[in-house]
Amino acid sequence: MYNPPKLQIPAPTPMLELSFGTSIPFSGLNLRDAEMKIGNGQSPSMQNINLDDGGAITKRRGQVYVLAESLGPGKINGMHEDLFYGKIVYAHGTKLYTYDETTETNTEIATGLTNAKGGFFTFNDVLYYKNGTDYKAITSAFSVGNITGYIPTLTIGRAPTGGGTAYEQFNLIQPGFKDSFSGTVGTTAYTLSLSGLDATAVTAVVNGVAKAETTDFTVNRTTGVVTFSVAPGAGTNNVIITAYKTVSGFAERIKGCLYSDLFGGGSQDSRIFTAGNDNYKNAYWYTGLTGNTAYDATYWPENNFNRIGSDTKKIVGWTKLYSRLLPMKEDGIYSITYSTGTVTFPVSVLNSQVGCDMPGSIQIVKNLPVYGNTKSGLWIITSTLIESEKNVNQISALINGVKNLRPGLLDESMTDLANCSSFDDGRKYYICVGSKAWVWDYELSPYNGSQEQVVWFYYTNINAENWAYMNRETYYGDRTIGQIVKFQDNYNDFGQPIDAFWKSKALDFGTPNWKKTIQGFSFSTRSGTNTNITFTLTDDRNQKTKTVLIKSKSFSWASSSFWSAFTWKVFQFQTTKKINSTHSGTINFQLKAANNELNKNLSIMSIILLYTKDQMVR
Repeated sequence: MYNPPKLQIPAPTPMLELSFGTSIPFSGLNLRDAEMKIGNGQSPSMQNINLDDGGAITKRRGQVYVLAESLGPGKINGMHEDLFYGKIVYAHGTKLYTYDETTETNTEIATGLTNAKGGFFTFNDVLYYKNGTDYKAITSAFSVGNITGYIPTLTIGRAPTGGGTAYEQFNLIQPGFKDSFSGTVGTTAYTLSLSGLDATAVTAVVNGVAKAETTDFTVNRTTGVVTFSVAPGAGTNNVIITAYKTVSGFAERIKGCLYSDLFGGGSQDSRIFTAGNDNYKNAYWYTGLTGNTAYDATYWPENNFNRIGSDTKKIVGWTKLYSRLLPMKEDGIYSITYSTGTVTFPVSVLNSQVGCDMPGSIQIVKNLPVYGNTKSGLWIITSTLIESEKNVNQISALINGVKNLRPGLLDESMTDLANCSSFDDGRKYYICVGSKAWVWDYELSPYNGSQEQVVWFYYTNINAENWAYMNRETYYGDRTIGQIVKFQDNYNDFGQPIDAFWKSKALDFGTPNWKKTIQGFSFSTRSGTNTNITFTLTDDRNQKTKTVLIKSKSFSWASSSFWSAFTWKVFQFQTTKKINSTHSGTINFQLKAANNELNKNLSIMSIILLYTKDQMVR
């Protein structure tokens, strides 16, 4: 009996899948590597996208203007980073303002300022504003005044002919000074520490009684000799004379500085350090203690200064690391410590290899300083050890860009890089250059010694000159118009759509030597609103576009009687859609998801690509 051979039915080609958002977590932007060489979860091109707490793709928040109308052309010159007694305090043009968001009230509190970039800082419950020319004090009642300056006592126990014990230094921002004399019997002429006095009236207190010029004494302003009509008599520090001597350029040394920070060693920020004067590029000054004990923002002793490094390279800001204050200089990073006893502030070089020439980039992220360099990008300071200067590490290699191939951060103009702004909202570090922002989600990807793991996102239409965080909301001052901007939960920028997209890497599915057939894909979303997601599918030979309507069922009206029967019907679970799109004989495949609709989200929780391996490339 003949038994024909059984036909061998080939086994079906197994269906394979590549799963984003599950086995392959979504990640951030990578402009450094070629599109086929980046990590599977990374994107070679994305815009206005974040990852939510669950790791899903979502649009960034929208933006809304805070003020009822613009204050006019020109940037917001400065904005205090926190609320000050419940209000936003900021500068625009030649004026200072407060804004009360609760009452939506904008109030002018000062005018007559120089129209220039400035900065705020608080000290002893007073808010100060410096812009390179003006030095203003703002009280809790929002009254604004010029800094008159503390009048120091230069000597105590001074003999009428001179000498005595040096007590305090001359104040750079105040021409006034005092000498405290111990009088002698019959002596009427008392010689001050300084000569060449101003015309401002000299005053005196003799044995506790106020005395007036011309009535009780005369002054030779050339020699600095005060002659009393009646001898004050003998005593210890019984004659105190106050006179004035303006030294050209002294006040401008302090007022000309743009960058200020507080430091005093340990936990006591007892002094203000300031720098950034174009006429003294490598110099910084710091305040003194009045009467050698009290903190005072208006006392800048003549000799409380230092110069560091090359005098052609500028100090552009301050930051802190542990118990050190770090002056950030264009050609290096320095370290200031605190020495007790006779108080000094020793300074040393921390790193001379990578300086900071992007003043607005400086922030402290998770206790570690971050700063920018126009040639090499963003860096983080991880140590105070200086032996090998391996105390700074680059964090922006993935977004610096490759010129003419994959433009990134360092392809922006040198002017825009130098004029960048930055912000830390407690979860993300933002750096805004021109109208673009790069955002490091450090809660999602804390720095662990490798910048390969740092997750970056890219935003458009962010025009931030300065930033603030108030009542758990992020604000910024616009760099082109007199407006304050607030981020909002609605997906629109000032009433206009947010153009958002995410693109996958150029996928070869780990088998670049095989031809594959893409059988389609499924994706899950929970957008919160009805929306459309446009998918662009590209293989080796062609490109296909699929637009999918997502119905979120955010709410519905019940078809019954009025309010008593009204219910919200929230669609709690994700929506899953399958897209059929066959791509046969392809080696590489790429997918892009986009949305540019008003108030519509781009939400993708997962994407599962289905494919088969067909044959090896011959």
